[in-house]
Amino acid sequence: MKRYLITGASRGIGCAIAEKLAAPDVALLLHGRDTVALAEVCESVNPRCGRVVRDVASAVAYALSRRADVALENISLSNLTGNL
Repeated sequence: MKRYLITGASRGIGCAIAEKLAAPDVALLLHGRDTVALAEVCESVNPRCGRVVRDVASAVAYALSRRADVALENISLSNLTGNL
């Protein structure tokens, strides 16, 4: 089973990546700041995945214990400095 750790998965590119990677032989370890939106993404991909983990601590623990195959660190800088 391939394991993907995706940050920023609650919307945008991170969400699109999670949707694209969802497959029966895949474990998605999803993180996002918007817990409501992240829950919706997890609900959407869960029927197509071997496993979905959305809690940050659980996702990191799962990734470390089983070694994530790919880590996609998708972050937004828009709120850090105002207009870039």
